[in-house]
Amino acid sequence: MRAFYENRIYKNKLPVHVNTNSGFSFLAHWHTDVEMLFVMEGQIRLGINQEVKVLSKGDLAICPSGEIHYFDSSNMESRIILMLFHPKVIGFPDRWPKDRKLSTYFIIENDQNKNILNKVQVLLLSLMDEINKNQENSEYIILARLYEILWLVIQNFSEPITGSNDKGRVSNEELSVAHKILRYIDERDMLDLTLNMVADEFKMSPSYLSKLIKKVSGMSFLSYLTSRRMLRAEHLLKVSDKNITEISYDCGFKSVRTFNRVFKKLNGLSPSQYRKNQ
Repeated sequence: MRAFYENRIYKNKLPVHVNTNSGFSFLAHWHTDVEMLFVMEGQIRLGINQEVKVLSKGDLAICPSGEIHYFDSSNMESRIILMLFHPKVIGFPDRWPKDRKLSTYFIIENDQNKNILNKVQVLLLSLMDEINKNQENSEYIILARLYEILWLVIQNFSEPITGSNDKGRVSNEELSVAHKILRYIDERDMLDLTLNMVADEFKMSPSYLSKLIKKVSGMSFLSYLTSRRMLRAEHLLKVSDKNITEISYDCGFKSVRTFNRVFKKLNGLSPSQYRKNQ
């Protein structure tokens, strides 16, 4: 799955954001932030790592820190509540949950959990209301609502981490280091970066750095760098008047021929065709 690392910027006092959306779609991405989606009306398709579900009214999805996920409303209509928060706001700088594992990413409403999910919906809407009020000292009530939501999730939809369910899980330390590395790449993807250069910067072997990026993002160093460059190219093709050659150089490619070949391979269209379709 082609995904990008999102370094989210919050506009509020606290790194917590809640809003409602209709017909929401978003490309595959991942971040340290925790993301929750509650379906108020209709249906929406959501993928987290290799699992894909169509969620309906009353269902809840929780994407923990570091998991690749996307939203797809193609041929569907929905109204959702979407919450994001950075785990540092509750004392976990790298990930949440830290010492437990979600039983499932997708909590489908049934007779046993309906009351719990109704409480989560009410709390999410209350949290959104408090954030929007932006009153003095509102951070106390915002944190109280957030903790109550997380308590409901942990109490009802999580399990202890054991050797059997922890296999392949990225450690907190690995996730913290990987975020720094990927942020470094994201800020310099227009440069002539190599695996050895980045490994030198972080004082680790190229082999270890390559394995870490693969473990966290699911992509090799080169695939991740290329994916970031393609996202930059797509953006420039949409919003700028630069010619294809200029864009190819701005995105870190040494030749426009290589740029055209890679772009078409990943997008199914040449850069010129892609621009015409926008």
